[in-house]
Amino acid sequence: MTETQSPPNYTKAKAQILEYRDTTELSADQTAALSEIIRRLERLESRFAELMAINSKLSALKLPEFKFDPETDTLSLSIGGKEAGKLQLNRADPNTPIRLENTAAVHAYVPEGDTSDSDEDEAMKGLMEDLLEHYYSSAFRVVRIVKTLPGLKKFRCMEITIVRNKLLEHVEQGELYSFGFGTEGPRVKPMARGRPDWVDHGLIGNTRAFDEALADAFRRATDSSASEPV
Repeated sequence: MTETQSPPNYTKAKAQILEYRDTTELSADQTAALSEIIRRLERLESRFAELMAINSKLSALKLPEFKFDPETDTLSLSIGGKEAGKLQLNRADPNTPIRLENTAAVHAYVPEGDTSDSDEDEAMKGLMEDLLEHYYSSAFRVVRIVKTLPGLKKFRCMEITIVRNKLLEHVEQGELYSFGFGTEGPRVKPMARGRPDWVDHGLIGNTRAFDEALADAFRRATDSSASEPV
């Protein structure tokens, strides 16, 4: 997540769900389903904040941090707040300043596989793993409820479905059950060797994609309902 991007949430989705509720003829059970969806989205927002707080703490401990001094063209590397080295860069053109582009970084690990972790670090990882599994299970529950509503039977969000179904629920024989954290947020099975399209690109992007998919689906369902003859 870059500095210009705000943390994703479900504001768009919730707004469209309320508009759908107010403009669509629904049964009592369908109205109750919408209320459950909104409650789950609000809890997902809280879980997202918790997960990103843990992600930030673990990233600060484990991921290398690069700082570039444009005055001296020096690149400094630190890990866990401790300086790990410096590199003097040479300009290809003396008159063209060097620019350091932001790149994604992830630290992948197998649970209980890092004996160098302190008890506190291990506890943070365990909490992150539990919260992450709960996040995607609850998000997939939202997907299933949405599909029961008028005009939304074909709803899908592959980012959520792939993580919950292909990475969490169905672990192939011999597959490493791994987790990760980094610039794109916590990840499930970053060390997977399965199909290349069964990949978790990170909690940040998945949450943003889910919000947009929900908002778009409920918007289209609302427009379709409004255009139906009375």
